[in-house]
Amino acid sequence: MQRTRTMGTVSSELTPAEIWLLSSLYELDEADIYAVLDHIKGEKDWKYTTVQTMIHHMCDKGYIVRKKVGRRFIYTPTKTRSKMFDSVITKLFGGSLKQDPTPLVDYLLNIRKLKPRDEKILKNLLLDEK
Repeated sequence: MQRTRTMGTVSSELTPAEIWLLSSLYELDEADIYAVLDHIKGEKDWKYTTVQTMIHHMCDKGYIVRKKVGRRFIYTPTKTRSKMFDSVITKLFGGSLKQDPTPLVDYLLNIRKLKPRDEKILKNLLLDEK
């Protein structure tokens, strides 16, 4: 009897772990897996194959591109961090925050523990008139 193997469909949504890893890749701009591992050590105890698998999934989902440099692959996000954030917020809130972002700003400033640098960036963005 012949066995057939069906491939499950891969969701284009990012998992929380992938979001965290993509955020780390944004901090590096571009990196190979060893550079990512070095960057996250102390925060995550992930092995090479774990990071490699997640990065390959994000490549398949279109969030990261890779290019071969010598014998290694260098990975780069496909969108800027602000474009990625905009698409995530739009997906989560359906654009409702575009008319009144106050709940999100209140959450970021009062509930979440922002690093002083991030709080300063957020406040500067809020004061910046466009």
